[in-house]
Amino acid sequence: MGVTHALFIAVAVMFTLGIGTRVTSFLTWFVAVSTIQRNPVVAYGVDTMMTILLLYLAIGPSGGALSVDRWLARWRRGRGGAAPEPTQPTVSANLAIRLLQIHVCIIYAMAGLSKLQGAGWWNGTALWNVLANFEMVPMQFELYHWLLHFLGSNQLYYELLLTGGAYFTLAFELLYPVWIWRPSTRWLILSSAILLHGVIGTLMGLGTFALIMLIMNMAFLRDGEVAWVLAQFGIEAPKTKA
Repeated sequence: MGVTHALFIAVAVMFTLGIGTRVTSFLTWFVAVSTIQRNPVVAYGVDTMMTILLLYLAIGPSGGALSVDRWLARWRRGRGGAAPEPTQPTVSANLAIRLLQIHVCIIYAMAGLSKLQGAGWWNGTALWNVLANFEMVPMQFELYHWLLHFLGSNQLYYELLLTGGAYFTLAFELLYPVWIWRPSTRWLILSSAILLHGVIGTLMGLGTFALIMLIMNMAFLRDGEVAWVLAQFGIEAPKTKA
């Protein structure tokens, strides 16, 4: 088992770097699924989202732009005296992105519909039940204690922040599958996703879950917007052949 685990880690590292991506992408997805199935007791939402995202990364050419594979291909062409070839649009990339977009819509729709079955989401107490849960929130901080006491002793702010937050969550998840496709409301939905998952990651200790959900939302970014995001990290977006 020690050797198997070491191989699993090696495959995941190779895929992260973009080495042999067409093979290591499927192997990494297999590693994630196998790990979850071996010990489902410790698995939670981020593991499910990770396997979903890995599947679509395996379907599409995830190493076609920013990867060691791409760098090696450019280096070989440079040695031969040829100019670097622009990134080629592919059917598999388009298919993977579209499938991921549809899957994200289904995830949010099912999350919203399931919340409608809980009384706490109807009467607005669902968020309080989460924010006052000692197992999930940062109770070790005095400022957080003060915030809970403040909300508990001020009915107006309680209703505005917690009851309003519960209804905001419901509206976001139920409207997501419709409004994310409309140009006029796409940025409203994406901004709401940043707000929702930012609060989840900060106050509920679910940073990795919040991060992977935001990454999955990036499937709805346009080419220019992706280039802007990469530029924030000092990365130039690869040129795509028309």
